[in-house]
Amino acid sequence: MPKERSDLYAAEFGGSVRGIPVQQTGPVQVPILDVAALQATPFPVLASERIPAGFAVIPFRAVLHKPAGDAYTVPNGTELKLRWIDTTTQLFHLEVDPLVLGAAKGLDQAGEFTLAASGPSFDWTGASQALIVVNPDVDAEGKGIELYNDHATTEITGVGATPLFLWIWYTTLPVRQSVR
Repeated sequence: MPKERSDLYAAEFGGSVRGIPVQQTGPVQVPILDVAALQATPFPVLASERIPAGFAVIPFRAVLHKPAGDAYTVPNGTELKLRWIDTTTQLFHLEVDPLVLGAAKGLDQAGEFTLAASGPSFDWTGASQALIVVNPDVDAEGKGIELYNDHATTEITGVGATPLFLWIWYTTLPVRQSVR
């Protein structure tokens, strides 16, 4: 990934989102073999060691970039998502479905593809509870973020394709325990 591209994304989005201070991770390179295994093996993009105990990480923005080169084969219905490491809670959606974007307009084209997504875009309706109380169903405290493929049966493939690059802007919020 050219340094100029990385600096461009960092400068474009800056150090805050809607007035909330954010940190940035990236560019994280997701190698081809890891892209092809995202269903079975989610890829860590923000290590849990970077999240202090007593805090939960919340992603606000993400940029997914594929340099020009060979295209990936992206099955219809493919959904790349971010979630807390070792959980099933979906935090952020990165649209790569050819049915939504159009055929040969996303990762499935030879040209450069860049997707910028803003959030948070929680799929789980109780996500706000994780920020207020410790919820035994959602243990997000001190956990990083991983990228995974939420397609029912098929992985993305890409023989000869270029690796993907991912930037994430996030904040950490304290996890509060309920008092009974």
